[in-house]
Amino acid sequence: MQLIYKANSKIRDGKRSEEKKQKKIAQAFKSLLRNAAAMKEGVNWEEIRKEVMGHTDFGLVEGEDQRIALFNETLGEQRERGFVRGEEEEERRRRKDKDKKRHRSRKHDRSSGSESEGDDRRKRHRGEGGSRSQSRGRSSPESE
Repeated sequence: MQLIYKANSKIRDGKRSEEKKQKKIAQAFKSLLRNAAAMKEGVNWEEIRKEVMGHTDFGLVEGEDQRIALFNETLGEQRERGFVRGEEEEERRRRKDKDKKRHRSRKHDRSSGSESEGDDRRKRHRGEGGSRSQSRGRSSPESE
């Protein structure tokens, strides 16, 4: 009786681990699709397929039918969430990223003044000598 139970348990565990493995593969493939540059409004499977074909996650998904099903599922999710970008939105995003980079570089240039300012602030915070005050609350054994 115990042997039958163990055998059934191993079969169930094997099925579960295979399901988990397939789910991870599908998630990795969907992530690959979401990050593809061609993923925008009006995209079709052939365009995306050309871009992701050489990736390892592409090869892990068994069968073209399953890849297409995952593509359609991902595209639907993207539309629901509003992440699929049209050409105009893509161009706006590129300009915005460019502006952010330009702003960061200007900000960095302004903040790269003398490093001694930060050191002075730390010394003032700690006191003239630069050391922290002695421990509070407990007295040392020597002072008793």
